[in-house]
Amino acid sequence: MSENENMELDETMDMVEQAEVEAEVATTEDADVEAAPADAEVAEDDEVVEAAEGQTAPEDLDDKLFDKVNRAARLLRNRRGALAQEAEAEADRRRDLQRALKLLELKPKMEQKEMAELMGMGLRDLNAILAEAEKLDIVARIEPEEPDMRKVVVMASEDAEELIAAQAKKRKKLVPQISADSVEQLLALLDQVIDPLVEMGLDDDRGPRGGRDDRRGGDRSHGSHGAPRMGFSG
Repeated sequence: MSENENMELDETMDMVEQAEVEAEVATTEDADVEAAPADAEVAEDDEVVEAAEGQTAPEDLDDKLFDKVNRAARLLRNRRGALAQEAEAEADRRRDLQRALKLLELKPKMEQKEMAELMGMGLRDLNAILAEAEKLDIVARIEPEEPDMRKVVVMASEDAEELIAAQAKKRKKLVPQISADSVEQLLALLDQVIDPLVEMGLDDDRGPRGGRDDRRGGDRSHGSHGAPRMGFSG
């Protein structure tokens, strides 16, 4: 074979090899292009699933809202009842303290034992009331050399009545831990719950069957077993 024929053969082989390489590259690119949309669809599906998992169903939020508000209302009622009991007990102690001050007007210095006998109450109860009043500077007490609550001498301060009146005006907060600003914000949020429901005509305590008596199941003129109540003559 001549030299020219060898050169032509080499060129032909080079062209064939280049064509094969280009064909492989083209095949690889086509495969990547076809796989890309599938991967994109999978990614989009994953995003949809994650978005669905991150959302809360409206009915779940409604249940949570109802339960949370209902529990808050129940706790607030319990707290208000406890405050009412505390206020009643404090009013009783305040009345006893005012009685003690009346005695001190007649006798500016009086031993606790004598005061308790005149007031008709226990010495320990009176001592507790006067000890609290002493912390508020309503009264002053002189302790004996030997610890004996019977011989403690009690004296009223000059502005005792004014201090008692100031204590009577003080009120404990319904929720001590919450600030006034937080209460205002909470009230505004509750208005967003109340106002739309009022517009729906739901601001009526009566149930669908009538008044509260209907819900309790009957006429109040009967007893618990349905029998009519008897008068004194019965």
